[in-house]
Amino acid sequence: MSKIAHTFIVTTYLSIILFSIIILIYYGQNYYSVSVSERPFHAQYELLKPSGYLGHGYGIFGTLLIVFGMLIYIVRKRWKKFAELGRLKYWLEFHIFLCTIGTVLVVFHTTFKFGGIISVGFWVLILVWISGLVGRFLQNSQKLFRAWHIVHLPLSVIMIVIMVIHVGVVLFFGYKWIF
Repeated sequence: MSKIAHTFIVTTYLSIILFSIIILIYYGQNYYSVSVSERPFHAQYELLKPSGYLGHGYGIFGTLLIVFGMLIYIVRKRWKKFAELGRLKYWLEFHIFLCTIGTVLVVFHTTFKFGGIISVGFWVLILVWISGLVGRFLQNSQKLFRAWHIVHLPLSVIMIVIMVIHVGVVLFFGYKWIF
């Protein structure tokens, strides 16, 4: 891939992320700026609450993007038969893009309420995301990159376990979204 094409793709990733954040903030700014105690009386409550049509959708779609981003990067990295599908560097950038968009959507799914037991999962997600960005810049130093894996991989596993528990509890208690 040429340097110009690579720059274009990375710029496109960043533009999509920023555009998504701007749209989500613009659409929900009135709701998210209201105090938590007043939100149930807000006109957008049924749509944007974490279990609302859009709020839950943000969580589902964000989680799917994160899981897909993790899986495709792991498959490309571990299975040699996929080596001809492009350099690992580009797959890492796509992984970071998908997981960043997914994290943004999960943040909006929480409606910026960071309390309760599920907040542990949220903060682990944020730590995984931050450690992923740090790892992106450490990959040129093999020694630091290996040490970085000691933090990023266990946090990722913890995040997935918490996510599975969260989804399992939601399904166990019979919550339905659009299905």
